[in-house]
Amino acid sequence: MTLSAMLLSGHSMAIKYETFSIKKLIEDCIKCAQLACPGYVEYTVTIKAGIAAQIFSDQLCLSRNLVNLLSNAAKQTTAHRIPHTIRVVVSLRNFDRSVSSTDYDRGEMLEFAVVDTGTGIPEDMLETIFNAFFSATGSTGLGLYVVKRQCEAMGGVTLQRSAKPQI
Repeated sequence: MTLSAMLLSGHSMAIKYETFSIKKLIEDCIKCAQLACPGYVEYTVTIKAGIAAQIFSDQLCLSRNLVNLLSNAAKQTTAHRIPHTIRVVVSLRNFDRSVSSTDYDRGEMLEFAVVDTGTGIPEDMLETIFNAFFSATGSTGLGLYVVKRQCEAMGGVTLQRSAKPQI
C-alpha cells in the first residue's frame, strides 16, 4: 500500500527517529527537487543561529515533506516568474495555541519555511491546499495532504501564507 493510500484510509504512520545532519538533508532534498522539476531555479538555504548541526527526528518523513514543498514551489516558480528563486529557511519558533488548534502548547520547534517567487496562492484557496485531492494544477492533489499528515504524525503543524509577487 502506498503512503498516500495509507494516509487516506486513516492508517497512522510509524515515526522513526534518528540523528542526522540538517544541512545534508536540505542539500539532498534540493537535488531531488531539481531532478523532479528541471529548469533554472536558484536555491538559497538559511539555517538560523541556534539550530544544531545534527537533529533528532524522522529523516525520511522530513525529506518527503521538504522535497514535496520544494517541487511544488519549483513548478510554480519556473512556470511564472523570473528570476526563479526558492529560499529554504530553518529557524526555531515557539508554536502555541495562537497558531494551532490543539489544546496544548507545542513549545519550541523547528520551522522549515519554503519561500518562492511564484504567483502566490489565491486567498480563497489558502485553507484548502492541504486537503486531500485539492489541486490547482491538475495533479493528484495528494502531495500537500501527505505533507500535512506527516507533520501532524511528528507532532508538528503546517502553516501557509501567500503574498502577491513582487515585480
